[in-house]
Amino acid sequence: MDDILIAEIAKNSRERLRIQLREFKGHRFIDLRLFAISADGDFVPTRTGIGFRPDLIDAVVEALEAAQRKAAGQGHSTGGVR
Repeated sequence: MDDILIAEIAKNSRERLRIQLREFKGHRFIDLRLFAISADGDFVPTRTGIGFRPDLIDAVVEALEAAQRKAAGQGHSTGGVR
């Protein structure tokens, strides 16, 4: 299976968060990884990221929504995807 790009979110002008469905040694997983601009101008993966089983997506989404509510309750901007 080829990697499937789900979303790419600009963190700033030099970094992007990519969410991909990937496979490694026959196991599929969700990969959230920071990509940064290399010296030649291409975005390359960094060591900063996390991978988890697809069956954990609902729990991760619930946790992120809870974090969003908590941040908004403390006055932090939680606007949509940039």
